[in-house]
Amino acid sequence: MNFAVSAPNKIRPMAGIEFDREKFDRMLYLRGWKLTWEKASRCPCVESAESDHARPDCTVCSGLGWEWHSAETVRAVVTGAAQVHEEFQKFGAWGRGQVRITLPPEQLPGYQDRFTALDSVFLMQDYGTRTADGTDALRLPIVQRTMLLAAGTVTVGVTHVRIQAEDGTAGETATEGIDFAISDGEIDWSLGDALGTAPPVGRKFTATYYAHPRFIAIEDSYSARDSYLWTKTKLENPPLHLQLPVTVSARLVYEGDDEREGVS
Repeated sequence: MNFAVSAPNKIRPMAGIEFDREKFDRMLYLRGWKLTWEKASRCPCVESAESDHARPDCTVCSGLGWEWHSAETVRAVVTGAAQVHEEFQKFGAWGRGQVRITLPPEQLPGYQDRFTALDSVFLMQDYGTRTADGTDALRLPIVQRTMLLAAGTVTVGVTHVRIQAEDGTAGETATEGIDFAISDGEIDWSLGDALGTAPPVGRKFTATYYAHPRFIAIEDSYSARDSYLWTKTKLENPPLHLQLPVTVSARLVYEGDDEREGVS
């Protein structure tokens, strides 16, 4: 969606002092990230405002206490993208990356809003449990990636799967295209069911797979300051107000993370 701010010819930002919307838009569409932006709303299944505990059997939020809606594709400036592994933090490996997302002033994100980077792919390490549904979703939708290797072009979404053994230890591995397929971003066990290599219902497995990075806003967005357009000539009316871009900090959804800030 394109936004434009027009002003009389004699009204121009002061060079080096005021915000130049035209240059910002040009930079945004040339270098900005393509994101899916989903708005967050609290779920009414939360027991109380004091406890913030949601019902795990809720069909809308699945116990998170939040729902995401009104998805739209936007472009934004994303800075500070990094992932930091802190061993033994919170009794295990905890991966966290934090970014700052800058959007046009007309797009005002809020706390807990969700952003998915559509032009970027990273490796996700996750746990799953076989269900009776036939397909199993992981924390993030699986993205199949096409790569040119020495052996030729290869398309793969899941690089490694290890199935839990009956005694709870590590069991056999499963291979994409042989023991399972990818369907709408989820693992489809039909191939393995036919071969007898798929995990039984209720059995756990681990998976390393490609996914689009997803970020959750950890604060309300804000504008750096108010800006005004001044003219080189005298005006009878007050200066014309011009909105500035908005910025929000967001964290990467990663291994062990709940999609709520501070919960894992």
